Amino acid sequence: MGKLAWKVLVPAKVNLSLKIYPKDFSGYHPLLSLMAMVSLYDEILYKPSGSFRVEVTGRNIVGEPTSVIRAAEILASLSNQRLEGSLLLKKRIPDQAGFGGGSGDAAATLMLLCKAWRLHYQRKDLMQLGRHIGSDVPFFFTPTGAAIVSGCGEVVEPVTLKHLVMVLAKGNDGMETKTAFQMWDNEPITVVADPAQLVQALNEKNWLLAKKLAVNAFQKLIASEKKEVAQLLTVLEKKGARVAVMSGSGTGVLGIFSSISDARRCAAELRSCGWWTKVVWTRKRGLLVQKLELR
Repeated sequence: MGKLAWKVLVPAKVNLSLKIYPKDFSGYHPLLSLMAMVSLYDEILYKPSGSFRVEVTGRNIVGEPTSVIRAAEILASLSNQRLEGSLLLKKRIPDQAGFGGGSGDAAATLMLLCKAWRLHYQRKDLMQLGRHIGSDVPFFFTPTGAAIVSGCGEVVEPVTLKHLVMVLAKGNDGMETKTAFQMWDNEPITVVADPAQLVQALNEKNWLLAKKLAVNAFQKLIASEKKEVAQLLTVLEKKGARVAVMSGSGTGVLGIFSSISDARRCAAELRSCGWWTKVVWTRKRGLLVQKLELR
């Protein structure tokens, strides 16, 4: 029998609604959001090694994979485990897009290393650890693939979304999370968000109500700074998106379509203009770690 390796596919996430509140006593911004995992994946492979290293391949990498390294260091410290193993991270999720690539990679690293190091942490334990890495990290332990998230990201209420077809798109520019929150602090924008009602509207295909409830507190600010955001949203709507909204605090946008054919036509149009785009659909389960045997 060969050595064991472990692999996990890390889905992107989208914010179907996002409300931000002023900083609380801890210095963080509480939020209220409907988040969903979608079928665009990073991939992390763990192989046994006497030392610890992280190798990254794939699309446009911005800096080191700090969330992966931090997750590994926190887990090793808490469990008195020697920091070891080789992690190969294949990036497919765009950086600074609001699609949760860094947060998902951190969550997947925690789950992956628990398997590889034979640690017995429960999902709720990993969610608590994830809070110390980023506000989106706990969401990725949601078993249903979608959740209403509140507090500073630590309150995660799993929900069930029916199958939704989406087009994700992003221009050339990104937006750092820290910068987005600084912009919001300088010009706080209040939006009316009701994630529970949005879940019902999406599941019932009440597109008129869903369009009204799909809001993002960062959208106006970031779209005024990054013109491609507004252009992308306009193209999505013109091409028949039932709902079009910016995701998270990045520059990525999403459009929900009634059919896969409509979504593909829209994606082709966006691609012809030189923008990154991907047709995806919602997932109904969370992260899963796969065991491999090396030969």
